[in-house]
Amino acid sequence: MAPKALTGLIERIRGPRAGLEGEDLACRHLAAQGYAILARNFRCRSGEVDVIARDGAVTVFVEVKHRRGSAHGAGHESAEEPAAAGRRDWTGVYGGVAGGAGLLVNRLSATAGGASASLDNGGQGLLGSVFVGGDYQFNDQFLVGVMGDLTWPGLQSVLTAGGGGASATVTSHTNMNWTLAGRIGWLATPSTLLYALGGYTNQGFTTTGYAGNGSTIFSSEDRLSGFTVGPGFEVMIAKGWSTRLEYRYSQFETRTLLSGVTLQPSTHTVRAGLAYRFGVN
Repeated sequence: MAPKALTGLIERIRGPRAGLEGEDLACRHLAAQGYAILARNFRCRSGEVDVIARDGAVTVFVEVKHRRGSAHGAGHESAEEPAAAGRRDWTGVYGGVAGGAGLLVNRLSATAGGASASLDNGGQGLLGSVFVGGDYQFNDQFLVGVMGDLTWPGLQSVLTAGGGGASATVTSHTNMNWTLAGRIGWLATPSTLLYALGGYTNQGFTTTGYAGNGSTIFSSEDRLSGFTVGPGFEVMIAKGWSTRLEYRYSQFETRTLLSGVTLQPSTHTVRAGLAYRFGVN
């Protein structure tokens, strides 16, 4: 038999024996440290565990790596680092879609001759959104991220005021919105994230004022800056896929409709989304 083939045969014969010798050494070492050996070479559907031992109330699963020399490195260098049980890595870039509903609240303020008054009125509607973002998980329980979205809200409010035989109606509806925000999250479980977000938002509004006889007093289209904050939670449901539910409160800058008349809008929205995280193995 050729020397190379003979060497391979010897290695195949010695391999299992060397493995058993390593496990024998490991078991003797564990026993000397007070561990109770429960099982060796335990097989299940997921694979094989070399040694199962118990240290008081703690059950220990041991992977044994044996080397007869250091030419190919020490035994511990070939052992795989155990992953945290059930751990999911949230680091990465994602994109998704969302839908929901919201409430538009307008505060109309008027001043004249030293007197002032304000009225609040709201209206509901539905919304749709697309979003992208990225997260960095810096330990087992916390992450930080950035996100941006485009939202098409169909929110509208109608406010009517009158006095002295005269009346006026102001209607306001929302146009496209965009938001850039950051978030910080806490992992309640490896697959469940609770988070808070905050950032800049920019909303388009169309506002029209009508006199009591139906004639138009003013009409304007504006884009207003503001801030948005809110909580949310997200759950991984499959490899790369997650669902989220989120509430946001957004408040926008005040704009002047007429001399002495201002309007400040704010929104409350709830949205549910589906996201896909890219590059998940």
